[in-house]
Amino acid sequence: IILDSLKKASHQDLEVSLILAELDYTIKHEAVQTAVDFFERRTGRLYFEIHSVDKLKHEVLEAMKNTFNWSDERFSIEGQQLEAVLDRARNFK
Repeated sequence: IILDSLKKASHQDLEVSLILAELDYTIKHEAVQTAVDFFERRTGRLYFEIHSVDKLKHEVLEAMKNTFNWSDERFSIEGQQLEAVLDRARNFK
C-alpha cells in the first residue's frame, strides 16, 4: 500500500515522498494522530534515524495539519512537542 502510494507521489524529493506515503498509511490504517506518535512509534526514526526527522518534520507536520484541519495553534503545539521529544532523544542522560 505504501509503495503504491509512493508511485503516485508528486514531490521531487524521494525521501519526502516516502515519508508522506508512510504517513498516509499510518493515518488511515494505524490511527496516527500526532507527529510524535508517527516518528517515535510508527517509523522508529526518532531513535534510529534522528537526522531524517529534522529533514522531514516540516513536511509531515504540514501534511498532518491539512489532513486533520489543525488550527495554527494546534500546529504550533505539535511542533513544540516534537521538538521536545527530539531534544530528549539527542540529550539522553
